[in-house]
Amino acid sequence: MPVRPTQVVAAYARLLTGGTSASQDGDFSGMDFNGGDFDTGSDGLSTGNPIDYSLTPIPSYEDYAGISLKGLKTWPSCFYYNPAFPQGEFRPWPIPQAGAWEFHIIVPEVLPTTLKATDAINLPPEYWDAVMWSVAARIAPSYGQEASPTVVASAKAALATIRSANLQVPTLGVPAILTPLNNPFYWPGLEAQKL
Repeated sequence: MPVRPTQVVAAYARLLTGGTSASQDGDFSGMDFNGGDFDTGSDGLSTGNPIDYSLTPIPSYEDYAGISLKGLKTWPSCFYYNPAFPQGEFRPWPIPQAGAWEFHIIVPEVLPTTLKATDAINLPPEYWDAVMWSVAARIAPSYGQEASPTVVASAKAALATIRSANLQVPTLGVPAILTPLNNPFYWPGLEAQKL
């Protein structure tokens, strides 16, 4: 991708079957959508049709680090995206066979890096407040003014909104010894006797 996405919202893996070749133009290329794709008179099981499998996101690096066998090679079922800079890292898991799969990712639109003053910017609504109040707070000293407490508080609140929208929370894990089925000291009739 020409610009690093901040997050991957969703992803799917396409199994290239039969005579299917990898697409070159992205999700909406001519190969993906043509008149034959929506033919209701067939069962859709011809050899040239690719099969898509949705991938479950691994929400945080802590969860990805908890995978013991990261080198497992089989059909992919999950992915972790690390928004590293300057290039993000998309890590499918398990690792698929080379040449048999292609990945399609859904990402929020990123700002172009070469903006002019006359270019239109399409941002989610919560970003506009952050841009407006942060710019106001930053340019106030250039005009010999101190940013008012209201402007500073509004900028902090708007930035907190963006941070919470982009937050990655790891999945809570419980040690196996604490779960009833894996606890060697668990006896199903024990609770009934205590009552």
